[in-house]
Amino acid sequence: MAFPNSQSNPTGAIPVYQGASNVAIVTASGQVVTGAGVLQGVNLGAAGSGATVSFYDGTSTSGKLIWSCTANAMPYDAKPGVAFMTGLYVNVSATSAPSLNVTYI
Repeated sequence: MAFPNSQSNPTGAIPVYQGASNVAIVTASGQVVTGAGVLQGVNLGAAGSGATVSFYDGTSTSGKLIWSCTANAMPYDAKPGVAFMTGLYVNVSATSAPSLNVTYI
């Protein structure tokens, strides 16, 4: 594994290491993680009904919206690759909530 330095990791950049992923199972709105990171993947474990899932950089829906999807049909596997700085908060709006595997580093 290569470690970032001043040339490969400019000031303010988020270092990305392969193999250092975390997975959270999400079935309702809430904080996934605090601090900086990257939303790497969203995989549908169980479909919902009328489900819209929104990801925010922050600790609530008042944070910056960084990615959104519908989670109503399987198979569903997305690789958003979006960075967050404050934390990763997910808002699930659904008639019947889906089960999502959220991968982040």
